[in-house]
Amino acid sequence: MTIQSEGRVGPWATAREARDLLGVSERTLTRWRKASLLKPGEHWRRKFPCGNSPVLYHLQHCEQTMNEASARSAHLLEPDIQAISPAG
Repeated sequence: MTIQSEGRVGPWATAREARDLLGVSERTLTRWRKASLLKPGEHWRRKFPCGNSPVLYHLQHCEQTMNEASARSAHLLEPDIQAISPAG
C-alpha cells in the first residue's frame, strides 16, 4: 500500500489525514502512541513544541510499522494449541 494525498506536502499528516489514509481511527493512533508502538520523532511529532499542540504522523513510517506488526507469524499471535488441548 502506498499512501498519497492530494494537497499534502511532505511526509507528515494530521491525525485526521492519517486516520483516513492509514485506515485506522484517531483513537487507535493515540493508543499506539501510548503503547510506544509509534515512537516520538520517528512516527509522530507535535506541530508546535508545546504539550497541547496537534500531533502529526509520518505516514510512511506508520505504514511500515503497521505492516511489520501484521506480518508476525501466526504462531506468535495464536495461543499454543498443545497447551490448551486436553491430554489424551
